[in-house]
Amino acid sequence: YVLNETGEYLWSLLDSPQTAGDLARNLTLTFETTAGRAQTDVEVFLAALRDIGAVREVTDAGTA
Repeated sequence: YVLNETGEYLWSLLDSPQTAGDLARNLTLTFETTAGRAQTDVEVFLAALRDIGAVREVTDAGTA
């Protein structure tokens, strides 16, 4: 898979568990984008990764 610059950045943040909100906040701090656009981009990115099995959602209890 090929990731663009923001995708690579988000992927690098996933070394440890992150909420979608945390990822979006980091995008707005690093790239010139609005909070709404960052949240949408993160949701689309995470959905694509879940679809291919590259990530899984973890609850607060640490289970999928």
